[in-house]
Amino acid sequence: MEFENLDEYYTYIENDTNFSHLDFNTEKYITVLRDKTEDEEVKRLCSFELYFADFIMEKGVQLPKFQVGGNSYPSLELFDDDFQYIKKRAENTENPKYKAKYNHLLWLSGNSCQTDPCNPAKVTH
Repeated sequence: MEFENLDEYYTYIENDTNFSHLDFNTEKYITVLRDKTEDEEVKRLCSFELYFADFIMEKGVQLPKFQVGGNSYPSLELFDDDFQYIKKRAENTENPKYKAKYNHLLWLSGNSCQTDPCNPAKVTH
């Protein structure tokens, strides 16, 4: 499988029923899309998806995929858009696996959605 654009990737994850937390194929295919596109914005969004895919969360804590001394990958600092892309994906994603992970990443970053106590149906960011 090879994604021709981000919409194909989004469709793929919406239909993903594999509840394994590690899906190396997804990372491989989004890397191919990032590397073959000439569009800098698409490259940037693909990179955000890769960082997102590389986040390992266990018992509410982010675990680094790689760590050398005080440096670890991935880190929250990689999302240089103040998590706007991840917020958008959390809102637009229907797949419960990805919706939960996008929102968990937002929660870890301190950018999580909050419900309005006077109107529980209203969500603010």
